[in-house]
Amino acid sequence: MKQLVYNIVDKSRFDQFIDLLNSQSEFAFDLESNGLVTHGPDTKIVGIGFCWKESTAYYIPFNGDIDPIVTGK
Repeated sequence: MKQLVYNIVDKSRFDQFIDLLNSQSEFAFDLESNGLVTHGPDTKIVGIGFCWKESTAYYIPFNGDIDPIVTGK
């Protein structure tokens, strides 16, 4: 099984991520929300995920910094 690589894009890595994204000929993205009811009155978009290479993904949180416990840093 391939190792999965998840990259959290925080403020310090954002410009580098944009340069990398701009160099891709195609990519997929997905909005992440705080719930499963996508059109509910309390549903908020909390981040966006990007992928252009198998087993590698990038996540940009919209709600601030990610807790280091969650990212494993």
